[in-house]
Amino acid sequence: MSEIIKFQTNLQKLWGYPAVKLREKVLINNALEDTKKYESINYIDLSSINKENGNVENIKKIHGDFPSRARQKVYDGDLLVSTLSGSMKAIAIIDSKTENMIASTGFFVIRHTSNLLKNFLMFILRTNLFQELLKRESSGAIMASINQSEFLNLKIPLPPIEIQEQIAKEISQRREKAKALQIESKAILESAKKEVEKMILGG
Repeated sequence: MSEIIKFQTNLQKLWGYPAVKLREKVLINNALEDTKKYESINYIDLSSINKENGNVENIKKIHGDFPSRARQKVYDGDLLVSTLSGSMKAIAIIDSKTENMIASTGFFVIRHTSNLLKNFLMFILRTNLFQELLKRESSGAIMASINQSEFLNLKIPLPPIEIQEQIAKEISQRREKAKALQIESKAILESAKKEVEKMILGG
């Protein structure tokens, strides 16, 4: 038995649910967008994803002369999964209705799933176990990446939809708390900055 098969078998035992291949549950959008028709785009690349919390936080407004990788039209609710080994935690669900959003070809774009919640899938793919598996499946001498066929052959544990919903709800609540703390932290830092400026200026 290969190391990869052992790894996936152990995952199945760990979660206690049947394992299914991703290709049975997700559809990757492979359409490439002709960006020549746009005067400006809102660009999402790997650096746009907060790898700690899985939020899209830095959508870049670009006017003309678009990056060569800016080829995937994306929408609110799409799940973006990094294909590059060095940025495997760049996995996020778009939570924005911004127009003309274009993502890098460094992502798999998952728009449709069958009996599989995207929030649950995002959680699974961001776990340390699956991060290790994604890295093991990556190939390439200069910039290692996982190809679509390898990605779709990965097996994930699939609990009943009710369990997925519970997990997705918990994830959503934690992300909202993290976002609130981040906003509060920024406000505190900004307030402290103003106080220091007042002290310097003798206000």
